Amino acid sequence: MKITEKRTILPDDVRKLCVEMGYYNAGTNVEYGCFLDTVNSIQNGHITNEMLYILAKDICKHTDIEDFGDMGETERIQSIMYDLARVSRTVFTVEK
Repeated sequence: MKITEKRTILPDDVRKLCVEMGYYNAGTNVEYGCFLDTVNSIQNGHITNEMLYILAKDICKHTDIEDFGDMGETERIQSIMYDLARVSRTVFTVEK
């Protein structure tokens, strides 16, 4: 038996997360559009931890730092990665 796990993330879920958490509040509309295009380009594929990191780093770069209190950049990125993983969807496939 082979069990496969695939994690995906939808642009609308990321957009809702950004609104809910106040993320991307220091980015322009063009930057935000490019960011969502990046998310859209992976929506049908498997999102890796590395891709979560890239998305979280972009969000962190375009979010007012004061919103994170005393957290350092690494901790901010980790926190955003957690939030992204929380809104991602995991699908399991079982093959005999």
